[in-house]
Amino acid sequence: MQQSETPNNSVIILYQQASRYLAQKQYEEAIAVCQQILKLQPDFALAYSTIGLARQLQGQLDEAKSWYKNALKLQPNLVEVQANLGTIYLQQQQWETALKYYQTALQLKPDLVGIYRNLHTVWINLNQPEKALECWYQVLILEPQSMPLQSHIDLGKTLISKSQWEQAISLYLKTLEIYPNSHQAYYWLGEAFSGKQQWQEAVNAYRQAIKIEHNIDWFYPKLAKALLETRQWYDAIVVCYQAVKSNAYYQELLDEIIPKIIQAQELNQATLIFENHLKNRPDADELYHILGNIYKINNNIEAAIFYYTRAIQINPNISQYYGDLGDAWLKQKKWDEAIYCCIEALKINPDFIKPYDTIAEVLLQQGHQEAALGCYTARQIPAEILQKYCPIPAHQLTLSEGNLLIKFIPIYPECNITLNLSKTVSEPQFHLLFEQATTEKAFVAILENARAWGDLATSAIITENNELVTDLSTGVAELVLLSNQLPPVQKIDGTVAFLSVRWGATYFHWMYDVLPGFHLIKKSGISWDNIDYFVINADYPTYQQETLEKLGIPISKVIFSMNNHHIQAKKIIVPSPNLMYKNVITSEWVCDFLRSAFLPQNIGKISPHRRIYLSREKASYRKVINQDELFQCLKPLNFECVVLESLSFSQQVELMATASVVIAPHGAGLSNIVFCQPGTKIIELFNPDYIPIYYRVISSICQLEHYYLIGEMGEDKTENELTHGGGLNMQINIDDLISVLELAGVT
Repeated sequence: MQQSETPNNSVIILYQQASRYLAQKQYEEAIAVCQQILKLQPDFALAYSTIGLARQLQGQLDEAKSWYKNALKLQPNLVEVQANLGTIYLQQQQWETALKYYQTALQLKPDLVGIYRNLHTVWINLNQPEKALECWYQVLILEPQSMPLQSHIDLGKTLISKSQWEQAISLYLKTLEIYPNSHQAYYWLGEAFSGKQQWQEAVNAYRQAIKIEHNIDWFYPKLAKALLETRQWYDAIVVCYQAVKSNAYYQELLDEIIPKIIQAQELNQATLIFENHLKNRPDADELYHILGNIYKINNNIEAAIFYYTRAIQINPNISQYYGDLGDAWLKQKKWDEAIYCCIEALKINPDFIKPYDTIAEVLLQQGHQEAALGCYTARQIPAEILQKYCPIPAHQLTLSEGNLLIKFIPIYPECNITLNLSKTVSEPQFHLLFEQATTEKAFVAILENARAWGDLATSAIITENNELVTDLSTGVAELVLLSNQLPPVQKIDGTVAFLSVRWGATYFHWMYDVLPGFHLIKKSGISWDNIDYFVINADYPTYQQETLEKLGIPISKVIFSMNNHHIQAKKIIVPSPNLMYKNVITSEWVCDFLRSAFLPQNIGKISPHRRIYLSREKASYRKVINQDELFQCLKPLNFECVVLESLSFSQQVELMATASVVIAPHGAGLSNIVFCQPGTKIIELFNPDYIPIYYRVISSICQLEHYYLIGEMGEDKTENELTHGGGLNMQINIDDLISVLELAGVT
């Protein structure tokens, strides 16, 4: 029924008194006054709602609901009552009912920020992330000043990831009204404009971000791309070289951008344009480099060599210049000159991929196929080449144990392990037949006033006496020792744990090469509290954040070597690299550590029952090209097809811990078999040209049953081709797969 009587003065006075009691948290007094009101006027809705609010604030939720509903019978349009009922049902986790009341409240008054905040929680619990995102967006649009800058940035990034360009643009424009000097807001506004292909607006936003904060190197490539889209060729080149000069990591960007400019303007026109600019700027090394590229593309190699050489004479600190000159000498079949230039390029940037490829091609042309393949796939340069082009005196190479400048703490000795037999219906593979293996010793080294270098492909530990510690370094660390063109050292007055190793940013190597280092440090007796910073390779996906959090490593203490390559610290703690490569076998202690650190304690109570096929459909290489046909074979056997990239790290751990059978093409996803329970059957699918032993070893250590099947080459390759690097796709013979399943007893 509707409230029918206009309240008289005494009711109004009593209601005002009840409201004062409520504001003073005198809830019983407020309720008593409201009950007096109801004796005078039983249909006064606000008295019911006030008693409801008092009971709600006292935590008596069910009684509060009853009073609120009585109020709504009298006056259905009481927005606050609808909202408060929604909040009670939210507290009681009755999501659907909470949703009903909140939506009614918003129909009556659509600008209530608090309701959008609570609706965000409701939608999350109803597994409706898109609607939850829309609610959070409304909060920031309606009341942007109520939220910190980072909340604005994070929401906008989420909108961009979902291609909701207009909403992201609207949000960041609001953000900049409140935070006009936020370089982050301008950068992400540029990203939103780029997504919408409003390139000039993107250019303006990126330029403003750089104007506010010019030291963030990743702003420049984005601006360069936007300038290319607006056909501002020369400005794009200038910005691109600014990126390269601020961070050598972006040198390969030149390989992408310059051909686009040349293609867009045609060779002859491009040549004229850049030669005219050169007349005005005769010492512009980047213009000589561009002209070198133009002439190389036009197959005028001698002219290209001239221009590359001139660029180096003007600015000898850009590894791209040496790398391109090396490639030009390769085309001239001048092997010594090509290798020399590549070594010089790597001294400046040991992470630069192109010189490794050029050296690999030289080795291939010289008939050294195995060395060429190692250089191409593993970024290993033969010792004889290093000795010839950058010889290192023996006194500058040392080991951790026995060096007076290094405190050596042994943790685990090397040991022999017995491997279980891997079974197959294919031709048995030698790599998977041996029964014994030896693991390396594990230790921790502590150095004072030492230097450390880290990038994606290299790590180097150098004592204060300028000695390279070879058993702590990975990749071609010799180039770091000999280089006088590295970035300046960042000095840290404190203790640093250095865990950056070659390839340590990728999932498999993160799990088996980097994370075990944390265990070794803790096992050595060193507390996290006594370490000021932890250095790892790079900040990539969320699995790194998840695992570091589980290990108790504060993100505020983490340094990424990708951004801070070269450091020197008062004290550096370095765990011995495990580095799963070639003949290095993972140790039992590594698997034990991963299981104890990340497996839920009660997981052993769950009987393994799930049959899993791990798809590599999101990978760019080593896919199963007849996956649809393969899974049609597996589906009747109750297999699930899982894409691990869609799961959090904890979800992946739980998945593997509850699996009874796991089938997968060789790849990083199989790293998680360490979390399987003993007796789980692992069926690994291989490309015939790449059959590593890693997962057979892990299966044996964890008491899993390992089976394998050699597939067929999924695409053609020539005998001397280097570029596949074990990454070619494969095709699986379904009849052979059925035979392996029968062999494993999977029916």
